[in-house]
Amino acid sequence: MRLLLNALIILLADRLIDRFSISSVWSVIVFNDLLSVLQSILHSLFKEQKK
Repeated sequence: MRLLLNALIILLADRLIDRFSISSVWSVIVFNDLLSVLQSILHSLFKEQKK
């Protein structure tokens, strides 16, 4: 579900921001994967600090 939501946000940003452009669906998929990995890393780092 998170991947779908991230993809929709990326496509929305493409529509709303002039300097932000997505050239293909594959760009969205790669960006989405990178964003998910980054979110997972940040989540695990901050989760460890709370303990």
